[in-house]
This record gives sequence, C-alpha cells and structure tokens, in this order.
Amino acid sequence: MFDELLCCFLIGANSTKILVLCRRQGCLIGIRLISLNLKSAVWRHGLISWARRFRVVLSLLLLTCFALSQQAVLVTPRRERLPQDTGSPGLDQALKKLKTTARLLQTTAHPDDEDGAMLALESRGKGAKVMLMSLTRGDGGQNKTGSNLFDELGVLRTLELLESARYYGVDLRFARTADFGYSKTPEETFQKWGGHEIALADMVRVIREFRPDVVASAWAGTASDGHGHHQASGILTPEAVEAAADPKRFPEQIKEGLLPWQVKKVYIRMRGSEDYTVRFEAGTVDPDLGTSYAQFGIEGYSQQKSQNASFFPARSGPNYRPYKLVQSVFSSKPDPNKREEDFFDGIDTTLPGLVARLGAEESQVLFLLPALKEIEANVDQAIASRSPEPLLAAGDQLNKLIPQVEQSTLSAEARQDLLLNLRTKSQQFEEASRLALDLDFRVSRDKSSQLLVPGEPVKLTARLQNNGKHAVTVKQITLDLPQGWQQKPTPAQPRTQSKALAPGESASVDFTVTVPGNAEITRPYWHRNEPDKENVFTIDDPRYQTLPLPPPPVQAHANYEFFGKAAVIHADAIADVNGKATTLAVVPAFSVLMQHATAVIPVGKKSPMDEDVIIRSNLSTPAETIVHLQVPNGWHVSPASQKVTFDKAGDEKTAHFEVEPVALSETRTQISAELEYKGKKYDEGFSEVGRPDIATFYYYQPSIQKISVVKVALPENLKVGYVEGAGDDILSSLQQLGLDARLISSDELAHGDLNHYGTIILGIRAYDTREDVRKHNQRLLDFVNQGGTLLVQNNFDVDAFNTGKYTPYPAQLSRQRVSVEEAPVEVLAPQDSVFNSPNKISAHDFDGWIQERGVNFMGQWDEKFQPLLASSDPGEQPLKGGLLEAKAGKGTYIYTGYAFFRQLPAGVPGAIRLYVNLLSAGHEH
Repeated sequence: MFDELLCCFLIGANSTKILVLCRRQGCLIGIRLISLNLKSAVWRHGLISWARRFRVVLSLLLLTCFALSQQAVLVTPRRERLPQDTGSPGLDQALKKLKTTARLLQTTAHPDDEDGAMLALESRGKGAKVMLMSLTRGDGGQNKTGSNLFDELGVLRTLELLESARYYGVDLRFARTADFGYSKTPEETFQKWGGHEIALADMVRVIREFRPDVVASAWAGTASDGHGHHQASGILTPEAVEAAADPKRFPEQIKEGLLPWQVKKVYIRMRGSEDYTVRFEAGTVDPDLGTSYAQFGIEGYSQQKSQNASFFPARSGPNYRPYKLVQSVFSSKPDPNKREEDFFDGIDTTLPGLVARLGAEESQVLFLLPALKEIEANVDQAIASRSPEPLLAAGDQLNKLIPQVEQSTLSAEARQDLLLNLRTKSQQFEEASRLALDLDFRVSRDKSSQLLVPGEPVKLTARLQNNGKHAVTVKQITLDLPQGWQQKPTPAQPRTQSKALAPGESASVDFTVTVPGNAEITRPYWHRNEPDKENVFTIDDPRYQTLPLPPPPVQAHANYEFFGKAAVIHADAIADVNGKATTLAVVPAFSVLMQHATAVIPVGKKSPMDEDVIIRSNLSTPAETIVHLQVPNGWHVSPASQKVTFDKAGDEKTAHFEVEPVALSETRTQISAELEYKGKKYDEGFSEVGRPDIATFYYYQPSIQKISVVKVALPENLKVGYVEGAGDDILSSLQQLGLDARLISSDELAHGDLNHYGTIILGIRAYDTREDVRKHNQRLLDFVNQGGTLLVQNNFDVDAFNTGKYTPYPAQLSRQRVSVEEAPVEVLAPQDSVFNSPNKISAHDFDGWIQERGVNFMGQWDEKFQPLLASSDPGEQPLKGGLLEAKAGKGTYIYTGYAFFRQLPAGVPGAIRLYVNLLSAGHEH
C-alpha cells in the first residue's frame, strides 16, 4: 500500500489508471512506460527539469517493482479473462446481465460474417444473453497465416471465432454444413448441401435449445448478399424460426426433449439503407470497455487473422448498425415505417416478467412471483451498493427456487423455458459473485503440458484465492471428471474441507487423477472422409452437435459461503504451456502421421519413393514400438518394419522407408502406416492447431498418404525455384513428381543469383504476405528480362497489388472468379506451347477439378499480355484474365488465378499437366 501511495503522489492524477494496468499486465507495463517517457519529445528536448525527470523515472520504477512484487498473484498465463471481464468493469457488466432475461440469436453463414459491434453492444452494453450461429466453419476459404486448408482450417477458424466471441461476450454454435468455397448462387449452395433440411435441422436445434426472444439474421437472403452461402443463410433463418415452433417439424428433436419454441421477432441486417426498424449507435464509448462497442467489436473481429480480418481499422465516432423487422408475433405484418429503440421493444425481459409468460399456469407456481421480485430487489441493491451480500443472497434464493420449479406441475413447455432462464441466471450470479468478492479459482497441472494419456496418472492442484477485501469460507473443492476416471487427494489433504479465507489467503487441494485406458480422446466431433468432395460433415458424437468444440475433459468446482449464503465457482483444468493457459486434452499414446498426406507420382516411375512416418510419443515412460507400412499390391517397401524407441513424452522420431512403386497407368491409391505397442495398434495422428494469441485444439487424420499416379511428361534439366507465399503444398507436389524444385530463401531472393533457375514460382498471396517479395520485385522482373520464366499466382489484396505495379506491363488485378469447379474452360490459344509442351492439353484436363476454377483473375491488361483461357460461372460472361502470358525481354511472365494450389496437392491429373507446361514455358528447346 505504501508503494501505491508513493506512486500516486509522484505521478499524479493518472496514477490509479497506471496502477490498474500494472496489476493487469505485470512488470512489463512499467518498463514500457519508462521506455515511452525516455523516447518522448518532451524528454529528449529538455522541456522538463532534471528533477522532474528523476521523479518520473523513480515513480515508474516503483510501479515496476510493485508489479514484480505481485507477480505470484498478478502474472498469469496468457488467455486469461480479458481485462474488461475483470475487476470493476467486469462486475459492471455482470450486474447488467442480472437485470434482464433478453435472449438474442444472430445467424450467419461463415466466421467473419457477424456484426461484432452489435453483438458487443447487446451483450456487454445491455446485458442480453447472446448467441452467434454460423452455418459453416469457413473450412473452404484460403488461409493467410499458413498452409492449413479444408477441415484443419475449419478447426483454426473455429478457434479464431471463439476468440472473437470472447470479445463480443457471446456463445457460439455451428451447423454441419461445410464451406465448399465461393458460391455465386443459393441454388448451387443448397444443391451442394443436399437441400435445405440439413442446415435447417441444426438451426432449429439451436433455436429450441437456446430459445431466443429475437433472431437477427446477418443476411437478407437476396442477391444483394453476394455469396451464395450468405443468401442461403438469409433464406434459411425465417424458415428455421417457423419450423422451430412447429411440433411436427424435426420430431426426432422433440423425442430428445427439445420442445417447440416460438421466436417473438425476426430482424435482418440492412447495409447502407434507410429502410430500417431499429438502428444501433455502436460508436458510443462504454467506460467499462474503454472504447466504443464498434471499436471493441473490431478488436474481436481482428482475431480472425487467417482471413485478413486484422486489416480492418477500428475508427472512433458514430457507427450505426441498422436492422429491419421482418417477422413478429405481435403483428402479422410489421409496420415498415415504425421505428424501435431496441430488438426487445414490446418484450418483457425483467425477472418478474418470466411469470407473465406462464399465462394461466401462473396459478400452479404462486411462490414464483414473490421470489423473483425479492431476487430482483437484491440485484438492485447490489447494483446500488456494489456489495457482495445482496448478490449472494439473491443467488442463494435462486438456487433454492430452481428445485421448486423442477418439482412443479407446470407443463413441460412452460417448465423447460422457465428453467432455462433460471439456470442461466444462476450461472450469471456465480460470475457476478466471484467478481464482487474478487475470487480466483484455478485448476493447474504440475507439468508444462496439456496432454493427458489414457492409462497414465496426472497431478493437479485446485486453488481458490481470495483477492478481495471480504473473508469467505471454503466448504469443498471437488474435481468434476468423466465417468470412469479415478481421483484421490494426496495424503493429509482431504477433498472436503471447511476453511476461512481472509483477504489475501488461499485454499488448495492436490489431486492425483488416473486417466482410464478407454478415456475419450479430445478431438473434433465432426469429420469428412474426403474434404474435397463432401459438403456435409459426419457427426461422430451427437452429444456435442452444434457446439464449437467438445468440452474439456477435466473441470472442478469450489463450494464456499459468505455471510451464511452458499455459492459455487467453476473452472476448467489447465496447464501453463510456455506462458499460455491451455485446457487439458486427452490424446493417444502415439501420434502416427505420414510426412505428406498426399503425393503425386508420374506414370512409369521406377525410382524408389522416400516415405517418412512422423511419430510422436506422448507417454511419460520409455517405449519400444514397431512401425510398418502397408503398400498397394505389387509395390515393394524396404525395410518391412522398423523398431522405434522413445525416452519420454514429446519425443518425436521419423521412421524412413523406401517404396518402389508399380505405376503403369493413371490411378489413385494409398500408403498407410501403423504402429504397434504392447499389443495395441495406432494408425492415426494429430497436429496441434492454434496460435499463441488463441486457444489450442487438435486435428486428427489417419496415417494415410493418398497417392495420385498421373500421366505427365516432365521437362528435362529445368531448375525451379519456389518463393513461398501464404502457404501451400505445391512445392512438395513438384518434388514428388521428380522435378528439380527447391525453396528460395529470403536471403537468396534479396541477394542471390537467381539466374541459375529456369523458372521461379511465386506462392499464393506472396505479394500480400511478404514485404521482401514486394521490395525485390524488380529483381524478379530482371530475372524474366534475362531469360527466365516467372509464374505469379493469385493474390487477395487487389488494391495493394495494383498500386504496387508489380507486372512488367500494365495490368489490373480484380476480384473476378469462377467458383464452379465444373465450369467449362475454353482454350483461347491452342497453338501456344503452354497447351502442347511437354504435355498435350485437351478439354479432359479440366475434368475432376475441386472446389473452384480460380480466384482473383486479372480484370484489365496491356495488349502485350495474351489471355490463354476463358471460363465463367453459369449465366455469366467468359472471363479471360485467369491465365495471362507475356514475353518480357528474353523471358516469359505468366499470371494465373486458376486454383492450382488446391488441384496439385489433390492430385488432379489435368491440372498437374497444365501446371508443368506453365513451368516449361519459354524453355521448350
């Protein structure tokens, strides 16, 4: 306290804010403040006295030391609660939620469609219970941050949207329908999704589970929405609202206990229109957030880095979000000229208002209204006093009320709705009480690993820390484990205890938990066997359907009392992994993966293929295993098996095999790997998906390498250099074919001799993602002028590309695309070597493409460019800017927007032949 007072004296009026920052950020904030002061113009130019400088540095050093002294309490692993969800700001928002029963659902098609500003305003600003539902996980998009595509990208985007949802303050749900890439029409979308029913069933499920008062669609369901998925989302939303209220629709859900639900109002988001019913001013600054709802929403939105969301700026000032009422139980035809203040106008969202919903059934629960009024009075008192006593009293009353409602004679429909709201309120009281008392409850592993292995023990510590100014009494700390798991506190530390915690004190229990041999693996509950062909996910565990991810396996709760009132606090078990709080996960003893999930080889290949199996042991004890490959009939593998030993968890080894193929004709086949350990076989592996700034989850795939045998002629003596962009697997595909292709490093791009390459390829989005590519573009053009071939692939940032003028002659990149992978393709220059050497290209070479023809075609170009192909989606004019060729100096420049980055790893024969021809352009003799 002395340090705090001294700092306040030295710094002045802003000391309180700085101390709060120190408490939240640890010692780094003090160091940063010192650095900023030393760099400031006032300091550097001598505009303050040396005495004042001394006082500033001393005060900031004291702040730093104070933060260091608090490290044990204040510095916690990353991904803890957002600062806005802690302390006084967190309590303010928690108290708002206790005043309303409003429930809002927003429906979208993809991650990044949501209206983050509106969601933050309704949830954080007004206290509504808000849920966001996306029909897809964005698994068909491109990836700015790496090479993860398809289902692995879907896991990444799920994690990103979960992080965004933390900022918005909302829950999250998904449908089974997959993002199969850009679609220009809802007709194509529904055709790929098998009609309306699959997505509709999931939307109805969410509505019946969440029971929202209001549904706000992000899309209108018209051509103005653009993307066919967007239009489908807008079309399905009112259909789902109608179906959710009909007991005859999706009767299997009714049998599960999901009763019909009538949404009261449906809105659609308007864009650039005065035709709205309600308009939210999201530019208002919320003192608890420290910024406006729009800015905070953009901060949340920017967590979706894999799709460029971080490029959107957060601007201050007015920010209007208009919505139009399209359905209402209060009117068969809503008045288009009537303006509203909020989505919930005309809906009683008070706690006592729950009684009015019961209608004639109110007489069966006469105890309910007085109890809810008393709870509401305690909430009002808590808001006025910011005291924990009325909060705990209200929470205690509510928890006693819930069993009375459960045992009441209310109809199933009335009871279900009432209990949903009361249980939601119970959870909100738990959080508000925790914040009011400033309690911190966490369950941590003793090792810096979140991975648990079936059959092995794990040591956990559950600790309840009292950081507040009131004493509480801990009654019991208990682990919540899946069925079959066994636990015991360590000796002399009983699980049940009653201990008074004065301010600053903590209570903890150490547990040893045995993970059973048949423990459920932590993995996505959905999958596709062929992600490039299937457009609806298979649900492996219906318990988790529509959830973002399965829940973590280990949780805990602590029962405590305050002034004689009982309360509880929950937490997920975590491990501190490199400073990042990561929830525990159950993984198999071994992860077994082929180094390359796909491979392409030419027909007639006789030389051995190098096949590596990457094995990771998750066992904490040494292990000796046997690994072998299964190859197609007639193929030969050497050695037949290998012994691989491991010393400890985390050891990763590579088992190397040579496979001699028998590839006589174009076909598709596979190689698989299998590991044996103590009589058990392991034939799948996982990769950790995530980034330091978001959560971590796991993508599983079988230990299989899919092989495409392709009839392709290769150029002789051609050296190919590959400049990596946003990440793709084209380079490995070229190497598998037998081409002399290698990666060009940043240093080589900047200073090396590029002329020993015949062709250089720029990976997808290279200009978007790499400053050195933009900086050294002239070196690449010089390479062309001196006789080389440069193959430039698609980029996303159209404006930046056009401003950069990276092409040898004027050309304008566009957002034109051909989204239908079966769209006809016309060869415009059949005599060009690109279609004749070393492979003869025919119309059949455009069969079997996946996901899309191409993206970001050139919209305009100089006459020195020759367009080579034309294609278009149904009903549109042919686009000729997808493949352009130009002679520049002694060399050849080629731009392509065709989606080779998807086709080559998938082993599409015709695309491979055409790509090889592009590499050979200019080197025919």
